[in-house]
Amino acid sequence: MSFKNATNLSIRVQPNSAENVNAFGLPGVDEKGFRAGEFVGSIDEGGYLNCKVLTIAPHGMGTHTESIRHIVADGPAICDIVPLAPFKVHLVTISPVLLGTTSESYSVGHAEDLVLSEGALGPLLSQSTEVEGLVVRTSVDANKLVTNYTGTNPPYFTTEAMRLISARFEHLLVDLPSVDREADDGLLLNHRAFWKVPTGSTSLSSINTSRRSITEMIYVPPQLEDGEYWCFIAVPNIDTDALPSRVLLWK
Repeated sequence: MSFKNATNLSIRVQPNSAENVNAFGLPGVDEKGFRAGEFVGSIDEGGYLNCKVLTIAPHGMGTHTESIRHIVADGPAICDIVPLAPFKVHLVTISPVLLGTTSESYSVGHAEDLVLSEGALGPLLSQSTEVEGLVVRTSVDANKLVTNYTGTNPPYFTTEAMRLISARFEHLLVDLPSVDREADDGLLLNHRAFWKVPTGSTSLSSINTSRRSITEMIYVPPQLEDGEYWCFIAVPNIDTDALPSRVLLWK
């Protein structure tokens, strides 16, 4: 199996720049040359080599993949969750609708919120075969490569849509900053529905969905047609809940 014709869905982030995709008021990537005594780890600052220190907040600064540890204290690290081999996914494109125009719900949602509904998603999956992942591209009118989503209340999934996803898929990839409402009183309703973690619980307990992953802030080029693909997600081998990720998709 070759990656030669793969499409990269991850968004490039420029350190020390305001021209990046961003969300939740989290800082962008900060890059500094390491300094110790006479040593300067930056050629631009007069050093003889680059030895940079990066400060990263994965949940808000670009394409990232997260594990159930995002919402429970004792969950597995994301580096232990992402599949080590390509897996099959279904790519769909969805147009957000006003929550108030649907018969669907989100307990802390407002009627004027834009949502991704089960009514829109269900028919798109009717011809889907056995696949492990779902890739969701939204028809949101924004430059998804550089938009700062903070304070904009981006679209999110309804409760019914997330229940459908949770019943069928192990890996969810979306081009939005979160599967939940930006201001949701800390409930993370859709994260909990996907991983089947009860409201208020921060313990893994006997949950059997802990091998699942959510990838947010991807970018799916418009020329990529809806349908089934192979997918590969790469993350660094760091023991934490979420990491910047590189996502490849190919027929």
